[in-house]
Amino acid sequence: MCIDDENVDVNIVTNASLPILSEVAIVDSTATTVTVKGAVESARGYPVTERGIVWGTSEPLDIERDFYKSVTDNNSDSILLIAENLQGATTYYFNLYAKNRAGTGYGTAKTTSTNSGLGSVQTFIVHDNTRATTAYAGGLITSRGEGNIVERGVYYFEPGSMYSKESIISTEETDSFVCILSGLNPGQAYYVQAYVKNTFGIFSGDSMILTTSTGKPELKNEITITPFANRARVVAEITNIGEAAVEQRGFYWSKTNPPTEDDNVITVAITANQGLGEMWTEIQPLESNQTYYVSAFAKNAFGTSYSLVQQFTTSSAEATVSTRDPISGVNGTASFGGIVENVGASDVTRIGVCYSATKDPDVYDSLVDVPISSISEDGVPYYYTGTITGLRGATTYNIRAFAVNGSGTSYGDLKTLTTPPIFTQESESFTGETRIEGSSAYFVIGDKGYLLGGDRGLTPISNLYSYHPVLTSGRWGELESFAGGGRKFQSVAVHNNTNVFVLGGVGIGGEVKNDFNMYNSWNNLWYSRPTGPDSAYSRVGFSLNDEIIYVGGIKDTANNEVWAYHVNLNTWSQKADFPVNQYGGIAVTIDGNAYVGLGKNTAETGNKQLWKSGGLLTTWTPEPVGTDLSGNVLAGVVFNDKIYVIDRSIFNENFIFEYDPAGQVWKRKSELPNYNWNIQFMYSIGDRIYIGFANNNRVVSYDPSWDN
Repeated sequence: MCIDDENVDVNIVTNASLPILSEVAIVDSTATTVTVKGAVESARGYPVTERGIVWGTSEPLDIERDFYKSVTDNNSDSILLIAENLQGATTYYFNLYAKNRAGTGYGTAKTTSTNSGLGSVQTFIVHDNTRATTAYAGGLITSRGEGNIVERGVYYFEPGSMYSKESIISTEETDSFVCILSGLNPGQAYYVQAYVKNTFGIFSGDSMILTTSTGKPELKNEITITPFANRARVVAEITNIGEAAVEQRGFYWSKTNPPTEDDNVITVAITANQGLGEMWTEIQPLESNQTYYVSAFAKNAFGTSYSLVQQFTTSSAEATVSTRDPISGVNGTASFGGIVENVGASDVTRIGVCYSATKDPDVYDSLVDVPISSISEDGVPYYYTGTITGLRGATTYNIRAFAVNGSGTSYGDLKTLTTPPIFTQESESFTGETRIEGSSAYFVIGDKGYLLGGDRGLTPISNLYSYHPVLTSGRWGELESFAGGGRKFQSVAVHNNTNVFVLGGVGIGGEVKNDFNMYNSWNNLWYSRPTGPDSAYSRVGFSLNDEIIYVGGIKDTANNEVWAYHVNLNTWSQKADFPVNQYGGIAVTIDGNAYVGLGKNTAETGNKQLWKSGGLLTTWTPEPVGTDLSGNVLAGVVFNDKIYVIDRSIFNENFIFEYDPAGQVWKRKSELPNYNWNIQFMYSIGDRIYIGFANNNRVVSYDPSWDN
C-alpha cells in the first residue's frame, strides 16, 4: 500500500503534518509586478499537491481570501513566481504556501512596495526670451518611468497661489520640451514647474522662479548735471526702450526731494530710435545758490521708469573761478593760471590774478589782467595763463585768480609762491689773505673775476687771484703775482676782455707809484708799459675806443685829471679835465659812453653824481644826483646796461643802488646781509653780481632781477 493511494486513510499515517516552506525572498518589483521565490523544505509525511505564493495588503495571508498563484511544475520543490496586476506605489505582504493531505502550510510573510512607475524631469527657463507678458519654460525628462508618457507640460503660478496652478501642455514628444507662457503680468514673479504624465500618474521637476520684464524703458541711474547760476544742463540716457516705443521722456525737478509728476516737468522730444539713447535739456529759470533735485523719466505703454534722484546746487550769480599753482620763473617773474569754472549769471568780462605779500589779495592790490573779449557758458571751463613781473626775491606772495561778470568780482582759492633769494652765500670763500676794505683792485675778464694786491694790515701784497663762480669746486685760483711787488690802491682798466692795465698805487713803505703794467689773462704773464702820469693812487679807470682812461686820483690832494693811454700807439695823452676833483668812485662804460663819478674829494666828502661823456671825452654831462646816496660809494659794476653800486650809510648799512642811464632814474635796492661788511670786490658775471667781503672772506651772489 502507498501513502499516495487515495484510498489510504490519512489518519493512519503516523506524524504526518502540514508542509514546511523556506523564507520568502523578493527577487524583483515593478509598478505592477513583484517576483518572489522560495522552496518547500519538507512535505511532512504527505505528498505536496500544490505550492505557490499568496499576497495581499494585510496579514494574515490566506489563499482562501487573498490573491495567490501556484506553480505548474510539480517535479521540483522550488517556487519562482510573479505576482501581477498590482497597484503602483503600494505595500504588499508576500508569503509561500504548499498543500498536502494534512492541509495548507505557510511560510513567513514579507512586505515590499511596488514602484511608483513615475519618472523624473528637470525644470528650465529660457531667460533670454522672458518678456513682460510671455516667457519660455520647459523640462528635460531624465527618466521616463514604467508607463507610456501621455502628456508633457509646465505648471505656473504666482507665489502664494500654488493651489491654483495653471498649466501649459506641450505638443512636443521629445524628452526635452518647451512651452510658451502667455498672458503673464509685467514685472510679476512666477513659480514654474515642468511636469510629465504617464500611465502611472504625474511626476514634476523642482519649482523655479521666473520674473517677467516690466516692459518699461530702462535708464542709466546717473544724470550728468552742469549747473549754472540760473539754469542747469541735464543729460540722461535711455539704455533700453522696453517692449514698446517711448511715448514721453524728460525730467522732473523740484526744490524738494524727491521730485514728482506734480512738480516741474520738462519733456525732451523723441526724434529717433524710438527714444533710445541720450536726451538732454536745460532746466530754467532757476535761482542762484539754490539746491534742486532732478530725476529723469521715460514712459511707454507699459508704464514709466525713473532714474535715481540727484541733487545739484546752482552757482552764484558771480562767476566761479579757481587758481592754478603759480610757477616761479626768472628775472622777477612768475607764471600763473586760472580756470573759470562757471560764468555765473552773465558773461565774464575780465579775468586775471591779484597778489600781495602781506594779505589775502583782491583787485585793489597788485594784479595782472589777461586779455579777454568775453567768456560764455559754451567756453566753460576756460583756462587762462599769464605772467607776473617785478616780483621781489625771498618773498612769499599770496596769489589768487579773479573773474568779473555783471554781478561782481569773484576769487579763486588762495595759492602761495615763495620767490628765489636775492642774496645767496656761495659755497667757497676767498682763499687768500684778508685785506683792508678798498685796498685791492678788482676787475672781470670773461667769466672770471680777479682780485689784485691790497693791504693786509702790515704791508701791501702782490698776489693775483681769479674767481670762477660756475665751477662746483676750486673756484679760487692763484695766478702770477704782480710784477711790481706789493701794492695797494692800484687803478685798473680791462681792454678787449683779455688784458688788464694796472697804473700806480701805493707800494711798500707808502711810496706812491706811477709805473704801468699789463696782465695777459691768456698766458698769465705781466708786461711793463710806459710810465704813467705824475704819481697818484685810487684813480678810476675804464677802456674806450682802444684807449685806457684814468680819472682823478689822490696824492696829497684829490685831482680832476683825465689821462689816456693809447694801446696801439703805446703813448700817453691828457684829456679834458673831469668836472670835479675826486678819488675812488666808479668808472664804467655803456653803449660807447663813459659814466664816471661818485668819488670823494680831499675833504673826504663824497659826491652823489655821475658824469657822462662820449667817445672823445671832450665834455662831461652831469647825470641826475643820487639824492638818497650817503656819498660813500664802495664799489660799482654794470649789469644789463644798468649801474649797480654799494653805498654805506652813516649807520654802517650797506645798500645797493641801481642807476638806469636810459631813464636817468636812481633806485635804492636791498641792503646787503647784515653780517657782511668790509667790501673787497664786486663782479658782474653772467646773470649775477658777486660781492666779496674782507672781514670773513665770504662771497655772496646778488640777483638784481629779483630785487624789485
